[in-house]
Amino acid sequence: MPEHEYEPRFLALDDQRPAVYKLLMPALFTSGGFLLAVSSTTRPAGVVLCSVIMLMGVIQFVGVGLVRPTEECLLYKRFFKWHRIEYSDIVDCGRAAFPPFWGLHYLRLPKFQPPFGKLYFVQYHPAPLFSQRQLDHKMIEEIRARIAEEDVRNRGDSRF
Repeated sequence: MPEHEYEPRFLALDDQRPAVYKLLMPALFTSGGFLLAVSSTTRPAGVVLCSVIMLMGVIQFVGVGLVRPTEECLLYKRFFKWHRIEYSDIVDCGRAAFPPFWGLHYLRLPKFQPPFGKLYFVQYHPAPLFSQRQLDHKMIEEIRARIAEEDVRNRGDSRF
């Protein structure tokens, strides 16, 4: 896997998807839910629904991170600090389908990862708009290939 010369960050002008998924969408959910909840026409059932919308915003803010693949490991960051994840520790990597996580990907590890059990991330690729999807797909395939490679190595070591 080629080493990237950039460091992924949430606030960047060359790729704004991390800022959108980490900050803007959660702010929209939280503030929109709050404004609807305090509206004079909102009934008690509506307040509950608005609370769920606000909770979705908070959950997305807490749960979304960035990844940085390297040759020897994968680096993951939710807020400020990078955490090292060995490829051999990753069980699965794919595209998230659960609604507040549109456009996000996930890493599943053997142990439960708070708060959702998986690590959700948005990819950072400073590239033209329509080529980012191809780069995202390529990165996911590289991570999956690395996981499979580590799995084969571990199986080979355990036989002896």
